[in-house]
Amino acid sequence: ISGNHGLGTNGVHGVDLFQFYTNEQNIYSVGNRIDQKTYTSKRGGGLVDLTGTLFGATPRGDDFILSMAPDHTIGDYVSIHSSVGRFIIDDQYGNLIENSERTNWENKIFPIEENIAVSQLSKYFANDILQNGVCNLPTLKECFISHKFIFDSLLPHFKNLHDEKLDYCPVT
Repeated sequence: ISGNHGLGTNGVHGVDLFQFYTNEQNIYSVGNRIDQKTYTSKRGGGLVDLTGTLFGATPRGDDFILSMAPDHTIGDYVSIHSSVGRFIIDDQYGNLIENSERTNWENKIFPIEENIAVSQLSKYFANDILQNGVCNLPTLKECFISHKFIFDSLLPHFKNLHDEKLDYCPVT
């Protein structure tokens, strides 16, 4: 999983996808390489973010690498490999590539014809809720798994770079 939007701000969405595709309830850190600098968030309000790489795994043996760099200019690239399949989201070319039992273990390319940015998708989710009474968003309990991984991984670095007494990650 790679891009240039920050480990806290957008990296959590990559971990969400990993958790969704693996359906694992426990994601733990197997290491990191965090840049020793924070970057001001475009959202302002004293918010900052970190770049670098986080390595995560599940007890079943699924693992991922989440890497965000301040100087990448191409779209995000998500590659998830697990025992249930392989899934690639290539934001730059607008494709989802799936290799799983559902595709007879062949690479099947699905074009992504809409803007899949979370900020854009939120409008669709809100519309479904307001007009159809349907909510396909994950529950708070389901989201907690990936958010806890990100916050537990990043908080020590925020404390080191900003304030040892900090008890939250200053990201959106």
